[in-house]
Amino acid sequence: MEIFSVKNLSFTYPQMQTKALDDVSFSVKKGEFCVICGQSGCGKTTLLRLLKPQSAPHGEKKGEILFCSQSLDKCSDVDTAFKIGYVAQNPENQIVTDTVMHELAFTLENMGLSSEEINIKISETATYFGLSKIIEQKTNSLSGGQMQILNLAAASVAEPDVLILDEPASQLDPVSAENFFTILDKLNKDLGITVIICEHRLENLFPIADRIIVMEQGKIISDTTPRDTCKSLCAVSQNHPMMLALPVPTRLFSVSHSDTICPITVKEGREFFDNHCSGKNISLNKQASNNSADEILSVKNVYFRYEKKSEDVLLGLDLTVKKGEIFSVVGANGSGKSTLLSVIGSRLKPYRGKVKVSEKTATMPQNPQLLFVKDTLMEDFKSVCGDIEKINTLSQRFNVSKFLNHHPYDLSGGEIQRAGFVKLLLLEPKILLLDEPTKGCDSFSKAELAKILRELSQSGITVLLVTHDLDFSAEVSTVCAMLFNGTLSKRLEPHEFYCGKRFYTTSANKISRGIQDGIITTAELLSCVEEG
Repeated sequence: MEIFSVKNLSFTYPQMQTKALDDVSFSVKKGEFCVICGQSGCGKTTLLRLLKPQSAPHGEKKGEILFCSQSLDKCSDVDTAFKIGYVAQNPENQIVTDTVMHELAFTLENMGLSSEEINIKISETATYFGLSKIIEQKTNSLSGGQMQILNLAAASVAEPDVLILDEPASQLDPVSAENFFTILDKLNKDLGITVIICEHRLENLFPIADRIIVMEQGKIISDTTPRDTCKSLCAVSQNHPMMLALPVPTRLFSVSHSDTICPITVKEGREFFDNHCSGKNISLNKQASNNSADEILSVKNVYFRYEKKSEDVLLGLDLTVKKGEIFSVVGANGSGKSTLLSVIGSRLKPYRGKVKVSEKTATMPQNPQLLFVKDTLMEDFKSVCGDIEKINTLSQRFNVSKFLNHHPYDLSGGEIQRAGFVKLLLLEPKILLLDEPTKGCDSFSKAELAKILRELSQSGITVLLVTHDLDFSAEVSTVCAMLFNGTLSKRLEPHEFYCGKRFYTTSANKISRGIQDGIITTAELLSCVEEG
């Protein structure tokens, strides 16, 4: 039975000429696990929001959406509110109460259940999702991973027929993301809940999904199984940008010209790699190290806590960054990475220790919407720089020229992220502080960003970034360190750093370890196959 059937769906936002969705047709069977992916701005989020009436955007809609064989427009608000669960991209924006228990109870209370029924459902849900130990905890004290699992639990407590998720792992560290997707897989396989998810992080989803739908410019260009997605994209274009987004094992298959089954897991990737290129010699893609002795930023013995009686988030932390370095700090959700950037940027004041910054800084927050206060991007850019030629040059460089007259909040996650970089660079800083700079970005945008950061580094601009994206960190960084228990590990060159990790390392390193050591980036891995 089809739980959703979309027929010839088109959608145009107000005052827009280009369609966000253009004659989209597909169906999702009950119990299916369906992944929708594509470059930023391709229409993924618009499509998901139209499947949930309470989240549907304003604009002109043509075509038809059927939910359980009934027009979605004619379904009751009660049915669509409780039978269609929705988990958004930003965990904080979806939580509405003060404690974990109250958050789980909120939906059940709105359903009109008795106190006894509510308590039974809360106890069962909290146990299933591993929330029992934090059931009384304040929601504002949870880590990003805990918040997103709570959002998933709150969406599931009403026993929906389908769960719709819009990039739910964009703010999660690798371990938290893996835990989140494991729970989502259990919900699908154990309880038969249909899952429709939009995500840029595909390595965890290919092994558990039934279907992969790829979108481009508001249209569906591929709709097939995970193992056949690579061949399907190649049929569209051998060098399609979405090839960069495929999981590393699948990308190995794409460059090998093999007629075997396409690998989609790390285990299958290791076997494929061993069979095709074990022992081949390659040159490692090490970033040019900065030999500058100029210390541009230093943090000495810094302690910070948010409240007088709370625990320290930063515990005698030391950090030294030299001019022109691209220094990446990785670590789990809640480890203090964003706090560190806020202390360096003078938005938070440590109660002990010293922070010394020698040059002008500019900060990209985790939510780039916070950078924008005007009605259009152009107005915002002009508020910090009157040079129109410079604005146009940077806008073209970051591919946001067509959005200059748009309201910032109308842009997708990846688009607003790129626009944020334009505004920061218009300020002409010497130090860039970046908090999760790849959040919401597709793989093509990540590759472009990596290129730009290298160019900025070569021109003398220093970059300090905190990120959960280990593959991006390995590709772009000249120095890496891990934040744990309030302190930073020893600063190391990326190959030394990631080759020394067993769990917190890149996909390429996991696949190649023990077969050909020293590989940390996808480019290094693929070049080994190509040479083979």
